[in-house]
Amino acid sequence: MTKVEHEFRDYENADLHFGVWEMLIKLNQIIDDSDPDTNLSQIQHAYQAGARKDNQPRWLQLVCLIHDLGKVLALPPYNEPQHFVVGDTFPLGCQFSKNIVYYDFFKNNPDTNNERFNTKFGVYHENIGLENVVMSYGHDEYLYNVVKDYIPKEAAFVIRFHSFYSCHSAGDYQYLLNEDDLKNMEWVKKFNKYDLYTKANEMVDEDSHDIIKYYK
Repeated sequence: MTKVEHEFRDYENADLHFGVWEMLIKLNQIIDDSDPDTNLSQIQHAYQAGARKDNQPRWLQLVCLIHDLGKVLALPPYNEPQHFVVGDTFPLGCQFSKNIVYYDFFKNNPDTNNERFNTKFGVYHENIGLENVVMSYGHDEYLYNVVKDYIPKEAAFVIRFHSFYSCHSAGDYQYLLNEDDLKNMEWVKKFNKYDLYTKANEMVDEDSHDIIKYYK
């Protein structure tokens, strides 16, 4: 049996069922190499990104806590390289925005020279809605598919598109958005404030009875 076959067998036999709290603990093993703002673990970021002190809706507080859980794809038994898991997400099937991080590398992507995919709209039409757009796959898309049937629509939207920076920060791809997307993108921007600007280098007490009781 080859090494790859061994790894695939181990993957198939692994217990891949975890609760949310177990996944949060697993995040302690990850430091996101793509994040220039912190050297702390992801569980520390999950606690710091909390909107609790601003009395935001409970669903937004929950999103702040769990939004990066999909990064466990970089851990065993998945073992995906971080560059497949973290970083910007973007639409496939249409022209790549120059505001996507590492845009220059798209010159090596065959879609760049495919006339079906390299125009403004590509395979889509104006205001088609993001629910009908294929996005690059990373921790956002993974977690979205895990939780979408259990949380409010707005919460699922924030989780799915929080790394879609070329849209919600640079203002690109607006022509793909429908009315619902425009409304929900305001929640993404509100969430973004907590995601990006609450990354203090002071450790949060992960064993705090107050934190554990509140979020559980």
